[in-house]
Amino acid sequence: MQITVTEIGEAEKSTKGKNTWYTLPVKYTNDRGQDGSKKFVSFEKVWAEAKTIEVGKTYDVKVVKEGSNWVWQSINEVQGGGAASGGTSRPSPMSNSAGRDWETKEERQARQKMIVAQSCLGYALEFHKLHNETPTREELLDTSQFFADHVLGNNKPEVEVD
Repeated sequence: MQITVTEIGEAEKSTKGKNTWYTLPVKYTNDRGQDGSKKFVSFEKVWAEAKTIEVGKTYDVKVVKEGSNWVWQSINEVQGGGAASGGTSRPSPMSNSAGRDWETKEERQARQKMIVAQSCLGYALEFHKLHNETPTREELLDTSQFFADHVLGNNKPEVEVD
């Protein structure tokens, strides 16, 4: 994922027994426009990288799920601004974020229409079976399209107003 750093807090020193560590709170906006925060701890893999980040800069972050936690594996500055900062770089329609594929709104709508069309084809076949009919290919597709239009709201009944 890409993030643009919006705020960096003060590093804090913590001690428990003989152990000492530092934390660094960071706030950011990701490439989906969502605000987030991360508290880096000095024993994390990315501590050295986290100490060099700057407010207003965009970074590529590799995030991996380890057990039940999402762990930041690497932080690399994006040269020339990225999608999170409104730069010229754009994520692909199916951008990969922590191993998950995110559909665009248009892709999701197209996939939903395909699912409806496929389901309606099965329902059209069942409809003709219930009426003891053996439809032609065109009749089956017409019935299927009628059902799909109804489900998708494209089949508005015409009402005459006097």
